[in-house]
Amino acid sequence: MTDFKKNKQLYQERVKRMTDAADNKVPDRIPVCSFIESYALSYAGTTINDVQGHILKHVKAYGDIYKDIYFDCAYVPYLTHSIKMGKTLGSEVFFASDDGVTLQHKEDCPMVPEDYKKIAEDPILWILDEFIPRKFPKYDSTNDEQLKSFFSSLPPFLEFAGTLVAGNFYFEKFLGMPVAVGGSAEMPLDFFFDFLRGFKGTVMDVRRHKDDLILAKNAIAEYSYDLIKMTHLMMTMPPHIKDLPWLLDYGVNGVVKGGNPKLKPFPWILNPCHMPPFLSDSQFEELYLDDFVAIADHIQKCGGHMFTVLEGQWGEQKLKWLNERVPEHSVTFVVENDDIFEAKKIFGTRHSIMGGMPLAMLRESSKSECVDYAKRLVDELGPDGGYVFATDKVLLAPGDVDIRNYAAVNEFVHVYGQYK
Repeated sequence: MTDFKKNKQLYQERVKRMTDAADNKVPDRIPVCSFIESYALSYAGTTINDVQGHILKHVKAYGDIYKDIYFDCAYVPYLTHSIKMGKTLGSEVFFASDDGVTLQHKEDCPMVPEDYKKIAEDPILWILDEFIPRKFPKYDSTNDEQLKSFFSSLPPFLEFAGTLVAGNFYFEKFLGMPVAVGGSAEMPLDFFFDFLRGFKGTVMDVRRHKDDLILAKNAIAEYSYDLIKMTHLMMTMPPHIKDLPWLLDYGVNGVVKGGNPKLKPFPWILNPCHMPPFLSDSQFEELYLDDFVAIADHIQKCGGHMFTVLEGQWGEQKLKWLNERVPEHSVTFVVENDDIFEAKKIFGTRHSIMGGMPLAMLRESSKSECVDYAKRLVDELGPDGGYVFATDKVLLAPGDVDIRNYAAVNEFVHVYGQYK
C-alpha cells in the first residue's frame, strides 16, 4: 500500500532541499537531482511506442528508476515531446531511434533570410500564414483540409497534456518525488536556432544578416514571456486546494488581462540555451546577454526561478558576464562542458550550480573511481551550499550509463553530503 502521508513529508523535505540550494542557502544535505529523459523507459524495459497512447503506463514507466535509486528530485516525469502530434500534421521532427527508446530530433526549419523583415513587422502573422504551412504540410491545403488536420491533432495534444498532469501527480503522490521542470523559457535568439531558422542558418545569419536578425529577434522577444506563462501553468498541474487562489490570480492577471501572473518558486522554469557556444564573446554580449538578463529578472520578480542548462562549452568570459549581470539567486546553472570547479569559483554564492558527475565516467569507469569523483564534487562544490549533485548531461539512450555506478554515486552523495 502506498503511504501517502510519508510521501507527502518526503516531497516537502525534498522541495525544501532543492529550493534552499537554489537560493544559495545551506540545506540539510546536498540534493541529488536526476537528469533523466527517455533513458527511464529503457530502465523500465519498455519503449516509446509501447507507452504512446497509454498515459498511466507512460508515467509509471518513468517512475521505476526512482523506486530503485536514490534521488531528491526528478528532471521530468514523461517524454518531453509528442511524436504522434507531429505525425498527425505531416511532420516527423521528433522520432524514436532504432533502439526504440531514444527520442531524437530532426531539424526542420523552413525559414529563409528574407523572412526576417516580415517577422520584424508581425511575428504572429508570419508564423500563422507562412511558417506553419511550410513546417506542417497538412496545413498547406484547403480550408476544409486544414480544419480536418486541426481536429485530428486534438487527441494527441490532449494525451500529451494529460501526461503532463498525470506525471506530476504520480511522482508527488506515489513516489514523494518533486519534479524540477515547471515551465519553459526560450531566449529570443534560441527561437531562431531551435525552431525557425535552424543551426546552420542562424549561425550564418549572425554574420550575413545581423541587422535584420536583431530586428526580428527584438520583435519576437515578448513571446518569450508568453511562453513562460503558458508552460508554467501547464507543467504545474494539477493544483492543490491551497493553490486555488494562485490559479485564480493566474487566470485573471495572466490570461484575461494579459499581465504577469505570480509564478511558483518551485518547480523551476527550464531554459535550455543552445546558441551561446556558437557565438564569440562579443556576439554573445551584443545578441544574447541583455535578453538573458531581462528574462531571468522577469521570472524572479514574478516569484519564479530559472533553471538554465549551459549546453556545450561557454567559456570563462560568458560565465563572468552572467555572474555580474544576472540578478542574484535568480538562476540555477547546469554546467555541461565547462569546468564546473571553475564555474563555482566564478558564480560563488551569487548563483547556484548543478551537475558535475560526468556521464562518460559513469558509463566507462569503475565504481570506486566514480565514487571518488563524486566525493571531490561534494568536497569542493558543496561546503557553502548552492550546489545540486547531478550528471553533466541528460540520459537518453539505453547505454548512456552503467546503472550500478549511477546508484553508487547517488547513494554516496545522499549519505556523505549531509551538512553537520
